[in-house]
Amino acid sequence: MKFADFIRKLAIVVFAIAVIGAFPLAKMLSTTGGETNIIVYISSLIGLWLSSGIGCIFLYGLGEILEYLYLINRKMPSAVDKSNSNSIYTTHGNTWTAPDFSGKVNKQDKSNWKCANCGKTNLGYVGTCGCGTSKNNQ
Repeated sequence: MKFADFIRKLAIVVFAIAVIGAFPLAKMLSTTGGETNIIVYISSLIGLWLSSGIGCIFLYGLGEILEYLYLINRKMPSAVDKSNSNSIYTTHGNTWTAPDFSGKVNKQDKSNWKCANCGKTNLGYVGTCGCGTSKNNQ
């Protein structure tokens, strides 16, 4: 992916510029009255390197994340594309449904019974409907 490559290369270039640019900036920060304090110079230099390094690591990581997202997007089948036979999703109106992987056949079980009182269909092993009517009273 071109954009992810650009972000990663930008991170490397920014880090190189920051490392080189840290020398004059640390010199400027550590010079007072014409004299350079070496401890302030070294600590400024290290601080500038660390801060720019951390920022560039985040930028490089962003490029890596974009690359992985691009690869994931390319490998996933499109759920919108109905001609794609590899798609595991189907559309029903505006809702997305996954296929039923339970292995059950969507047919009415012969042992199920319908309550005469409220009309609710109960499973065969249920002896009493939710409304209180017994299966034997059918």
